Amino acid sequence: MGVSAGEGGWSRSPGADGYVHDALFFATPSELVSVTGPWLRDGVEAGDDLVLLCRDDLVSPLSAAAGRGARLTVVPPAEVWRKALDAVGFLRDLVESRSREGVRVRLLADVACDESPRALQEWRRFEALHTHSVGDLSLWAVCGYDTERLPEACLETGRQTHRHLLDTTGSRTANPEAVDPVVVLESVSSAVTLPTGPPLATVSGLRDLRHLRNVLRHELGGAVPATVVDDLLVVANELARNGIEHGAPPVEVRVTVTDGEVSCAVTDHGHGIRDPFAGYLPPRHTRGGRRHSGLWVARYLSDDLHHGFTPEGFTVAFTLKA
Repeated sequence: MGVSAGEGGWSRSPGADGYVHDALFFATPSELVSVTGPWLRDGVEAGDDLVLLCRDDLVSPLSAAAGRGARLTVVPPAEVWRKALDAVGFLRDLVESRSREGVRVRLLADVACDESPRALQEWRRFEALHTHSVGDLSLWAVCGYDTERLPEACLETGRQTHRHLLDTTGSRTANPEAVDPVVVLESVSSAVTLPTGPPLATVSGLRDLRHLRNVLRHELGGAVPATVVDDLLVVANELARNGIEHGAPPVEVRVTVTDGEVSCAVTDHGHGIRDPFAGYLPPRHTRGGRRHSGLWVARYLSDDLHHGFTPEGFTVAFTLKA
């Protein structure tokens, strides 16, 4: 049985004192406002902070639905979204300080995702990482999925990554289609595509990181912009260091330049990255501070990064726009 505003109040729904992550599938903006309006107003009565992460045309009606006295923050999606890593860091920063002060955040996010493969995979990553990134904080997040505007692949992600759904009557029910976030994350992160075409630079049997940086700088000089070379050297260095220190020899680095992108694959023969969530939160948000910090830097600087086992060994492949 669902729990709705008319059955005792939104704030008394399951998990209301901790972390909740729900999805709402709606067909029109007015439907979104009518369903979430009572939820927002209940948040005002409960003393929660409200955050709207939505497109411009929804700000006014949602703000009006929240009513007077709302502690309301409006965040334009463009300030948050470049890729999943940026979004989870922003969300953690947004909620953490308020949770320490005993204040709960109610976040309403109007999902925005285009049909490009990279955008879809980054949204899939973000939803899979949601619980990992903020599951220990006081947050009730509702992700609004517009069934008339969003591609089916994005809607499928919504159905798979939320344990509870809000329906258009305001009832909250268990979602039978939800799957383990690790399964969702690994379906994206482990899809390794090796660079195609002849490599511009290859370093095999790697043991000396200084040698790696010198070779790559020499071979890439003039082929791609200097700023891209700088980022590539940092990312390749961090991944090669992980291969040397935590993997098994031989370690190989291959770089290819094609179609306006620099692709790099770092391969070793170790057991790989066992923690599927490794390197997704900034070091300041992880226990031990620097645990997986090199992988976080690699994820942060690269435009795309995957890892998994290939015929060559355990491979981390990343791309940078050239």
